[in-house]
Amino acid sequence: MRKIVLLLFCATVVTVNAQTKNYISIEKGITICSQSRSISNAMDKNGFKDHYHNDLSLIIITLTGDDADNSQTLEEQGNYRIRYGYHLRAKSAVEIGFGHSYNCTVWGSTVAGNDLNTITVEDKSDLAYAAYMCNTASGNKGIGIGPALSFCKMQQYSHSGQNTQLIEKKYVLPGAILTSYWNFVNRKNWFLGLRTDVMLTAPLKIDEMKITNKNDPNFTSVFKQSTAGNSMFALTLTGAVKF
Repeated sequence: MRKIVLLLFCATVVTVNAQTKNYISIEKGITICSQSRSISNAMDKNGFKDHYHNDLSLIIITLTGDDADNSQTLEEQGNYRIRYGYHLRAKSAVEIGFGHSYNCTVWGSTVAGNDLNTITVEDKSDLAYAAYMCNTASGNKGIGIGPALSFCKMQQYSHSGQNTQLIEKKYVLPGAILTSYWNFVNRKNWFLGLRTDVMLTAPLKIDEMKITNKNDPNFTSVFKQSTAGNSMFALTLTGAVKF
């Protein structure tokens, strides 16, 4: 009987330990990316000059043009993450995650008299990654690094020309991610914390687009082929369960 009780006790301990090796987190936060600024710079070089104004919320950033002949606006939106982790040992874990990085929209117009040539570039970016995590013995702080993929859906379009133009492409961009966390509430079966991600991937290609104004065929604007850098910083609030 004692052996049976001892075996049941050991099995219970193993089960409890196994239950605390895993975690799943859901997160929401803000993103700051270089891609939208790169697109803005490309518009500037092609005649869509602008003056920047950044909303301090960092969730929606609006840029407006002060030049009487040119204007440009940019918007960004926040992100979310879902992550799963498995603790290999007390101070290490492997983690996978996916989620939405950001939506960015940049549109600019070149003006000649009463006529307007407008181009819009939109990008929706998702991510997936795997990372090796190192954490403190208490498990409330950690840092990790690993490979990442950015899944981008980009649209370029103009409705102001003689013909409506639309270019739509999808890209899978390889890169790497550096991630860290601080769990300010760390309980046996759940935790709350802050998370940061820094991700760098290959640049995005933006195709050339020529716009001939529908009212004035002599008024032509050209957006030349360019690339947009794809570095990103994200800050999220994390809620997770352990099992």
